[in-house]
Amino acid sequence: MLEKLVEIIKYHSESIYVDFKSLEYPLGKHEKKNEFLKDISAMANHPSNEPKYIFIGIKARNGIAAEFCDIEAITDQAKYQQFVTDNIEPKINFDYIPFEYEGKKLAVFLISNNQDRPYLFRKNVQKSTDQTVEFKEGDGFIRSGTSTRKLIRNDFEEIYLRRLEPRDRQTDLKITPNVKLYSQASFGDDTEFYTVDFIIENVSSKSLGFDIEMKLVYSKDLIFRKKYDLESATTERGLQSIYPQYSSPKVDTSILFLNISEKGNSISASRNKRNSKYAINISQKDFEEDIFLNEILIGRPTKKHGDCSINLEVILRSNDFKEGPLMYKYEFDLNNHLT
Repeated sequence: MLEKLVEIIKYHSESIYVDFKSLEYPLGKHEKKNEFLKDISAMANHPSNEPKYIFIGIKARNGIAAEFCDIEAITDQAKYQQFVTDNIEPKINFDYIPFEYEGKKLAVFLISNNQDRPYLFRKNVQKSTDQTVEFKEGDGFIRSGTSTRKLIRNDFEEIYLRRLEPRDRQTDLKITPNVKLYSQASFGDDTEFYTVDFIIENVSSKSLGFDIEMKLVYSKDLIFRKKYDLESATTERGLQSIYPQYSSPKVDTSILFLNISEKGNSISASRNKRNSKYAINISQKDFEEDIFLNEILIGRPTKKHGDCSINLEVILRSNDFKEGPLMYKYEFDLNNHLT
């Protein structure tokens, strides 16, 4: 988070997503306390679902952060939240985050996950000085460029049209890499193998389908085996090789579900669709583990500790991902990953 805040301060200017304020918004009986309600609701009402930021302790010059002012005592977020909840509906989601930059104590309002637009005043809001009405019940504001203005008919039409659009569902999936020891016993006395796979959970209340592929790059001191090939080789050295007449032929059924290719020290794997629109479909509030059927094994030498790193990239594609494919990268060192 701090890296993102620093990036915005250094390279971004004021916009529909960013605003700089030199002083904290006042509360209590201050004559300008209602400015906070207008500014935060205006940010939340902008139809973009990207996070918005109101930085506190930064004085702008021509829209660029120019001077930094220490905040002596940062106001508790709960006080701002209560002020907004009492006056605006529905609830606006935001966090008030203190941080340090170039030795100065600053803060930022991070306004995100607000799709219940429009956010409107739930009652008349009076000035604290003379009790005249400053904002009327039903009033709403929106961030436009670097300024704030009152909502007009076209704004309401765009808000309601966007509500009808299917939302991006990338955040509905929780993806967890699952790298674990395949067997406590080593194979060939000098190599132990790890399964490389994923657990994917659908945290939403609606089923979700997607295609998936994985790219794996492993270091020169490691080896790759398919589980089927490794188990077949082990079986050939066991009782089945002695009494083949009592054993059924072993069949690699994984090829019905997986495509696995190897080039050098890299592996590509994907799930087959098998007569459905997507390779994987996960019901609401459900999960699927062993996405690649635990077929991908990476062997680590037990008698030496060289470079035992693996790099994973997993890519998910679905029409429900409006912003494009969902991609994650992971890195593991099997010397330190003895699970």
